[in-house]
Amino acid sequence: MTKDFLLTSIIAGLIFGLFSAFLAKKRQKDPFWWFSMGFIFGILAPIFLIVISSKRKTRPIKSTPVIPSHSPDHEELKVLWYYLGIGHKQEGPVTIQGLIQAFKEGKIQETSYVWNEQMDNWQKLSQLPIKEKITSSL
Repeated sequence: MTKDFLLTSIIAGLIFGLFSAFLAKKRQKDPFWWFSMGFIFGILAPIFLIVISSKRKTRPIKSTPVIPSHSPDHEELKVLWYYLGIGHKQEGPVTIQGLIQAFKEGKIQETSYVWNEQMDNWQKLSQLPIKEKITSSL
């Protein structure tokens, strides 16, 4: 009886661990850590992962892109933009030139959400003054 219980517990832990790791990877979290949580806490780990992911407001992850030294040093080049691409996946940081390139490549549209550190919230590209500069670049 003890061996059956132990075997069942290990199999259940592996299943919940793998499911937690899968969910974590989709939500850009550490899958190894969440596998461990799923193995130890069972069904509670994926439920907790889903709850914290759905309540957390999307804020950009800060990193600094490389701005070529030969590019002109305009104020708009210093502003770093983030955008929600296909599947609402956060992309960036990019300069205004990166936004123009993303628009040309179809990664963003006028209805796509963009954000920079000077803004309070994400806004649609169509609601911003830079829309003309980006859309006229085609």
